[in-house]
This record gives sequence, C-alpha cells and structure tokens, in this order.
Amino acid sequence: MHRNPSDLGHRGTGLDNAWVHYNLQVKMNGGYRSTHVATLAANAIVRAFYGREVSRSYFSGCSTGGRQALHEAQDGIIARATPIRPANLYVMFAWSILANCDSTSRSLLTLTTAFAVLSAFIALSIPSHMANG
Repeated sequence: MHRNPSDLGHRGTGLDNAWVHYNLQVKMNGGYRSTHVATLAANAIVRAFYGREVSRSYFSGCSTGGRQALHEAQDGIIARATPIRPANLYVMFAWSILANCDSTSRSLLTLTTAFAVLSAFIALSIPSHMANG
C-alpha cells in the first residue's frame, strides 16, 4: 500500500489565485492532468520498488480529492463529499474571498487576526476549570 499526495502544481495559500490567471495550461494541470501524472508516477515507483505491475489501485479523496478520484477512476474509488455543482461552489469560494477584501484587494481578516478571534472564542467557550487541564 502506498500514498500519493500532490499539490496539483499549486504552491501557496488557498486564497492565492494569481498563479492561474490567464493560463489555460495551469488550469488543465490543476483540473485534471496533475492527478493523472501523479498517478502514473506513483505506479512507476511501485513497479520499480516491487519489480512488478500494480495489481490493485484505489483512490480515496474528499471534496476536491473526491472530484479527483472520480476523474482518475481506478479499481476502487472512495470519493467523499464531492461537489455536485462545482460552479456554485467556486462562486461561493470567490464571494468569500472578495467579501474579506477592502477596495485595494487587501485581506481584511488576516491569519493573525483570525487566530486571535479563534483563541478568544475558545477562551470564552471552555469553562475556566477545564481550560488548564
């Protein structure tokens, strides 16, 4: 059994989308090709290590990974939480990003602020006798 993680060619945060603007090849890589190429590479590594072809291949993924699992059909697929209407999902993602930006496209809620809000929420949610122990 082996695992085959991939970043689909994207190195950055989930909010960084400049890398894909006006680049059809990058869109194709992230949407389909990278999953397929990573699968071929993993199978080649397994073949080289064990000295024989892969006998069974399963793909397990959730959300985008579930969508990738459906694209890269193998002997078995475990596709969890696949978006039924990806266009609607991506519009919601875009709205979430834009709603958190000022007029100069700077994020209003930074990671530092988000962690501070989370810490304050946890502090208010956990009774004091449980917080230290």
